[in-house]
Amino acid sequence: MVTLRRHRLLLLLVAAGLLAAVATLGARVRIESAYRTVEVAVDGEDWRDLAVREGADPARLLREAKARGATSLAIYEVTLQRMADRGRLYYLSGAEVINAARLGAMAAPLAGLAAAGRIRPDAVYVAADPGVLQFVARGFTDYLGDGRVSIIAGSPPVLQVLGQKKDLEDMGLGFLPDELAEAKAHRLTPVLRPRNYHGLTEETVARRFARYAELGRNQTFIFDQTEVLGFERLIGPVAQHMNRLGYNMGRIEAFTERRQQRGEAALVARLRPNVIRVFSISGLELPRLRPPEAADRFVRAARERNIRLLYVRPFLRTTAGIDPIELNLDYVLRITYHLRRHGFHLGEARPLPPVEPPRGLIVVMAAGALAAGVLLLAELAATVGSKPSLVLLLVLVAAGVVLTVALRLVGGLTLWRKLLALGTAVVFPSMAVVAVLLRVRSASGGLAVAARSLGALWAASGLSALGGLLVAALLSQWSFMTADRIFMGVKVAHLMPPLLIAWLLWSAQEGGEGWAYLVTPVRRWMDEPLRVRYAIVVGLIALLVVLLLARTGNINLPLLEVEERLRTVTERVLVARPRTKEFLLGHPALMLAAAAAALGLRRWTIPLAALGSVGQAGLVNSFSHIHTPVLYTVWRTLNGLVLGSLVGLVAVGVLLWVLRKTSPPRTLH
Repeated sequence: MVTLRRHRLLLLLVAAGLLAAVATLGARVRIESAYRTVEVAVDGEDWRDLAVREGADPARLLREAKARGATSLAIYEVTLQRMADRGRLYYLSGAEVINAARLGAMAAPLAGLAAAGRIRPDAVYVAADPGVLQFVARGFTDYLGDGRVSIIAGSPPVLQVLGQKKDLEDMGLGFLPDELAEAKAHRLTPVLRPRNYHGLTEETVARRFARYAELGRNQTFIFDQTEVLGFERLIGPVAQHMNRLGYNMGRIEAFTERRQQRGEAALVARLRPNVIRVFSISGLELPRLRPPEAADRFVRAARERNIRLLYVRPFLRTTAGIDPIELNLDYVLRITYHLRRHGFHLGEARPLPPVEPPRGLIVVMAAGALAAGVLLLAELAATVGSKPSLVLLLVLVAAGVVLTVALRLVGGLTLWRKLLALGTAVVFPSMAVVAVLLRVRSASGGLAVAARSLGALWAASGLSALGGLLVAALLSQWSFMTADRIFMGVKVAHLMPPLLIAWLLWSAQEGGEGWAYLVTPVRRWMDEPLRVRYAIVVGLIALLVVLLLARTGNINLPLLEVEERLRTVTERVLVARPRTKEFLLGHPALMLAAAAAALGLRRWTIPLAALGSVGQAGLVNSFSHIHTPVLYTVWRTLNGLVLGSLVGLVAVGVLLWVLRKTSPPRTLH
């Protein structure tokens, strides 16, 4: 590639950007290495239900879960419904009381109130022990005010709450002191699960948080149901109170916006960095998994995605002959054992500290990314006979640097960093594959071909990895590391490199410059009749492209069973599981492309190189997963290269064997 040789100054800028990236990632690695405490919280409601269904003591089950490594207990805000299910109180709507009294089916004290005409149909009536009644009355008063809540004196007293039963029975009333005391008695940290109420006002929010403050500072909230507290117009006041009390928000991992709790993004923006990432398997999905599979998901979440609070629900249904209690305790033990085995500490999770590269390093990294981009533009321009001057290229880089500084000053840098990262993810694998393949020397001996193929893979992957480091550094920011923001343009980063590689290699093979050298072969090819075999090949290529694009991003096609098993095996053996499309497809294809170049098989070099770019694009894309620790990504990349090299050597060996069978003996020896 002549452009690289002509413009060494641009290469120096790229090198400077890479050095800044290494410095940035060094600081990030230190933060990630210290962020190793994982909290294992068991769902209080579900684990209690498990104990009751099996005739076991709930307190004893919690002690056993603690002994297996559980660190926390999730406690829900109580409601009339939940307390009634536990036998703590009894409640009826006023209409139900009146109708039951007509039939003579109502006992004191409600029967006496009905006989005296003191029951209102538009109210709910609650009977309970005095302490519970006071707790419930206070909870309703916080939300509804004194005018709608009153205790009717009697023996025993009855609580009257004005409103509809269907609205009041699911209203969060606070956290029972005895449940909090039980958690502390078992040395389990309470994780609180408040729920939203649509009738909130700023005044009622203040009253609720005054009550929460009695529980102490530095609590962790994981909001119940589908909304955060305060959704949708009172998120600001809720955030102010949480920040004042030092409360953390547990944000449940969701791969689509539809699965997120409503209002969570707005609340996270106001709470950062007091946010802890949470992984949970829903009660609907859990029955479809085996305990070892579910446990592996929890451990993988902590290891690969910086998740530090694991929310564990029990398996409520098991197959015949299996003790549900022991199965679930072993399930918790499996999670905590493997967490410890991978170097994590069990304890109370804390938020990820703020992460942001210094301003100067961001500018230098931007200059490096811009310089790499204009080098690719110059190379593309050369294919059509244009040779932009070094001055013009430097002006383009300088303009980008000025834009970076300006956006840094006005606070709009995040989108620009995303665009720079996307450009880097396209440029580096494209330039790496082309630069390496154009330097592959001819060879005829089998060992020489294999050596050149292996060297080409590792050289191209090394260059691509440099681009991956630059991408990772550009996006090293708290919001990306907690997956509040994500890399932009995953599919573009996978689609563009094959196209650019094919274009650049084709223009190099044609050996000329200008449009005529490129358009003439295309016209000649377009004049050819369409043969069935070509149509089939084009169709297969299109199908492969669609499948590869569908398998990128957070939402993709389901895995085949054989692929799922392969992933499990590689994860258990190698710990940092390499990507299947890299070591089974991309890396071997790139080695075959290098072998084809060494053997002079020009017609096969370009399609194999385009296919090989899948591995290089995937390699860079691994570094764009900013929520994954950098060292883990490096480990995964090396594992993929080693496996890909082995598979590629086998593929090259098969190619050489086929050529021996189909070529004269003198061709290969």
